[in-house]
Amino acid sequence: MCIIMEAELRALKDESEKGQLQLQHELQQTNVAVLTIQNQQSDLGLKLDRIERAMAQQTVSSQNFSDYPIYDSTLMTPDYFISEAEDYFSVRNTPRASYILLVGRMLGRDSDVGKWWRATKASAGDWSDFKRLFRAYEGSTNSEDSLREQLYSKRQRLDEAFESYAWEMLTLYRRIDPSVGEDDVVSRILNSCLPEVAVLVDTQNCATVSDLVIAGRQIIQNLNKVRKIQGQALLRARQNDPMPDRTNKPKFFTKAKYHSSTTVDGNDLSKVSTSVPTKPNSSGSFCKFHNKAGHTDEECRTQKYMNTSHTTTTPKN
Repeated sequence: MCIIMEAELRALKDESEKGQLQLQHELQQTNVAVLTIQNQQSDLGLKLDRIERAMAQQTVSSQNFSDYPIYDSTLMTPDYFISEAEDYFSVRNTPRASYILLVGRMLGRDSDVGKWWRATKASAGDWSDFKRLFRAYEGSTNSEDSLREQLYSKRQRLDEAFESYAWEMLTLYRRIDPSVGEDDVVSRILNSCLPEVAVLVDTQNCATVSDLVIAGRQIIQNLNKVRKIQGQALLRARQNDPMPDRTNKPKFFTKAKYHSSTTVDGNDLSKVSTSVPTKPNSSGSFCKFHNKAGHTDEECRTQKYMNTSHTTTTPKN
């Protein structure tokens, strides 16, 4: 009896071992099939990636890539450049996969940032990666402070049209801060344009740059009537106005008596402010003439104009 039971147990054990071996064999076959599917998916992904890159390259070669924005760190912030680039691509229906292939031309081939991009491009998988890397490389408070310093040091030249100067100032402001209010821009324009124009335009209480330009045209026209009689170089209101002739000499009043005046076209200059600059008052500067912070008496363009430039002449009887 015991011998029969041992034989049955041995048979059951052998059958169990055969079942386990069969299961292991089937499991190995399943693993091989899974690996095969994964490899096929990987190959398919590589093929799709190559197809997308080929299509992007074909788009780049076939597209008329011209008049594109050029990045200039002295005139724009990284966010402003990204916005300009995306607008350019959007207008031309450029596939998003082509963005990082085209943006290198906008950075300049020989510029430092262009060289940075050629060295970094391999680590950027898509446009989102470019934006992140570009902001990290170019974006800093030092860069913005440098742009603001250039903006606040800008002054209108004698041969520069008032209208062109005003719009350029607005453009510079918005390249630094797209949400800047026009009242801040108007204040800065009045504090940095030609003093004899600023003194009179400021009395018009312009709220926008457009209003400022319109008022400036009429005032410059009136000023030029006087300057023409006195033989002085004419001011330019618009870009198509002729360049001033600095060779003209005053035609009369060469031996006239002079007396200081604080009145121009009925406006009392002593009560006129050329507006407050929008630069943060970190140095504690203060102008006693305007009774406001932002610049010193020595820097005040209105006082310089009143004390040195603006005098009226009275001929001898």
